Amino acid sequence: MTAEMSIILQRLVLPPGVVLILMALAWWYIPRNTRVARYVLVFSILLLYVATIPVTATYMTQSLEQYPPLTTEQVRASQAQAIVVLGNGREPSSQALGGETLNTGGLERVRYASRLHNQTGLPILATGGSPDNEETSEAELMKKVLENEFRTSVRWVEEKSSNTWENALHSRQILAKNNIESIMLVTHTQHMPRAVWAFEKVGFKVIPAPTPYKNRRQEMGIDEWFPASMQSMRQPLHEYVGLFWYRLRHGNQETITTASAETP
Repeated sequence: MTAEMSIILQRLVLPPGVVLILMALAWWYIPRNTRVARYVLVFSILLLYVATIPVTATYMTQSLEQYPPLTTEQVRASQAQAIVVLGNGREPSSQALGGETLNTGGLERVRYASRLHNQTGLPILATGGSPDNEETSEAELMKKVLENEFRTSVRWVEEKSSNTWENALHSRQILAKNNIESIMLVTHTQHMPRAVWAFEKVGFKVIPAPTPYKNRRQEMGIDEWFPASMQSMRQPLHEYVGLFWYRLRHGNQETITTASAETP
């Protein structure tokens, strides 16, 4: 599946796309079966309500924050052999920044990877391709930012991947040649469950290194139950759908061994 097709499917499956499809279906059913049309319309309204109240995003985000931040003692005691940092996206060319660069989320990840490198001395692998056929891969952008702005060297660059599963698979192929089995995995907190699943599935021993950790566990007021924006719940919902899809598509595969990982 191409990156463009994946984006289109996400927009159809996730709100508000799926709500619009259901409302169109209800409209189509009105002259054919009023009862079915009524049920579909009521379900659409309920789905829209649930998707736009802040409490939904809060609970979904909290449920994805499964891995707390690493303490300094945990980092130093880690048996990891390398740091793997996942790409998060890019900003278009900017004259002020000297051309194309990482987006805000990507900068958060490479900053933390640099910090972990300074604490441990572990080599870094940056992983991220060019899903839209960009001239420069995301991994290369991460390497440039790490080396030029954070003064942190990057030993390996993985440029073939277009999603998290491919991040894991191609990173395994590179690191297996260096007999690296245990890694610190750097990505955002909400993305970590899916990333850990994928990287463990291809044979890594994973030490999750999430950033940033929002830890928003707090009492919610009455305003959390009134519709606002559905933007805040799109990312956690995207992670749930992605994790479901990975388990459906790759769950029955055997864990990849070092030997098979070296096969192109």
